[in-house]
Amino acid sequence: WGNMIQKPDIIIIDDDPEITNLIISYLDDFDLTVEAYNNSSVALEMVIAHKPKIVFIDLNMSGLNGAQVIRKLSEKYIFQTTSLFLITGDILSEIERVTLLTLGFNHIINKPFEATDLYSAIESVIGQIQQKQKCA
Repeated sequence: WGNMIQKPDIIIIDDDPEITNLIISYLDDFDLTVEAYNNSSVALEMVIAHKPKIVFIDLNMSGLNGAQVIRKLSEKYIFQTTSLFLITGDILSEIERVTLLTLGFNHIINKPFEATDLYSAIESVIGQIQQKQKCA
């Protein structure tokens, strides 16, 4: 039974490796399992299969964009298990923001973002994040 793959707590979907690496580095100190995908179609399958607690989705990606990904996820009733956060560098109008939130995003995080923006978004879903135990 040794190769039980740990279910990810968080999945990041962004075709920009700098962004996924940044998010991973921000979350590195915490006791969370994080997976990142730069291919939105593959990521979609993983989210449906694993139902992580949180998914960060970039709005503008090649292939399926963030709005298309969330539409496909909503068909699978993913909102019952998973909170979805949109990441965008776009300046969104109020109408666009409302439309995206109506699609099912819990929260919109604007680029550039700080670690604290991610922490507060995550903690709004799963409560206080546990720091990894540091070895003395």
